[in-house]
Amino acid sequence: MKYPNTLTWHDRLADADKKLVAELNASLDRLNGLRALEINVAGPFARSKISWKLAAYQHGLLHRIVALMDGAAVAWNNRCTLSAILSARALMETIAVMADFED
Repeated sequence: MKYPNTLTWHDRLADADKKLVAELNASLDRLNGLRALEINVAGPFARSKISWKLAAYQHGLLHRIVALMDGAAVAWNNRCTLSAILSARALMETIAVMADFED
């Protein structure tokens, strides 16, 4: 799996926002570490097909979140504001789907 790009701060970013960027990069590292390459039908997943499907869906969303954060970081680092905003919006929509799914 490709390691995702992280956000870098430029001269256009205020000093107060640098802490937020560091927290976002730390979150990206944690989420990247949680991604699974495959979900095996073993252990608790062998007893319940629904739990296996939920885990597969969860990890699919997790891969999407990391990919969107990577895309937003690449766009931000290359100073493509529109692309960064569109990637961030897609990220927020994906997180909303995951929050709704959790409820």
